[in-house]
Amino acid sequence: MARKKISCKPAPEIELEFEGGETILLRFDISALMAIQEMEGGLNNLMSKSIPEICAAVMYGAGKEHNENFTLEKAREIVSNLSVSVISEIYQEFSDAMYAADKEQRDELAKKAMAQYLDRLMK
Repeated sequence: MARKKISCKPAPEIELEFEGGETILLRFDISALMAIQEMEGGLNNLMSKSIPEICAAVMYGAGKEHNENFTLEKAREIVSNLSVSVISEIYQEFSDAMYAADKEQRDELAKKAMAQYLDRLMK
């Protein structure tokens, strides 16, 4: 029987750095995915929501393990002050880490995010 070798890599992390020095560590590991799955409707339901809501859920799932006081409401508050490009980048990092989206899905998400942003500007 042939032996199979699996290369192990640590889960990707990003650090959000805000003016004033506050930082939030987001770790895209299985705990983050499980936290999102535990939300109402899980990951499948989440994908039907708005881009900011998806980003807030991703931030919450990836950040709550490192900060017990980090809530979904706090994540929503943070997302409401982020640029569209930062929101897309957070989602793309999550997707890459979870293998949950291929390039076509990420491109579609970026288009959807830009359309939502432009729609808000026109109102």
